[in-house]
Amino acid sequence: MKKTLLIAFCLSLFLFSCKKSEAPKNTVTLSVDGANKKYSVGAVATIGDYIAEGSNLFLAGYTNENNIAESIQITISANSSIAKGVYRNDGKNGALRIIYYPSDYTLAKQNSYITDLSGIYESTVTITSISNSNVQGTFSGQLVLNGGNTVKTISDGKFNVNIQH
Repeated sequence: MKKTLLIAFCLSLFLFSCKKSEAPKNTVTLSVDGANKKYSVGAVATIGDYIAEGSNLFLAGYTNENNIAESIQITISANSSIAKGVYRNDGKNGALRIIYYPSDYTLAKQNSYITDLSGIYESTVTITSISNSNVQGTFSGQLVLNGGNTVKTISDGKFNVNIQH
């Protein structure tokens, strides 16, 4: 009996001492047409007012502090406060915009890819956790070349960023 209790105690110590893995804080990861990307420079979110208090969320991740090339930006302007849930570019609950800037983006070239505002190509952001200091979630979509018709597919997008005040 004592041996069984000792084994159960040791097993519970082992199980409860294991660290649970989390997505790295202040990181945005995604796949662009199958190529994995990770943005951890300047990865941050801000919440502001639009129609209701806290109804505007902006988050971004960059590879270089001094240049927006090779970056991702997500903006949600909702009709109510930003909360856990799914946001789409269908205009029903406000506006959603995802912008991808490839590594060869320049002010002269301006070849960014953006959420299709006509709704032909869907973009989705799911907020899985939000507090006063952090927001986490997932995103995906088909983004259209600014001023063109080329499409880039964004998949497996994840973010875990602190909220600046």
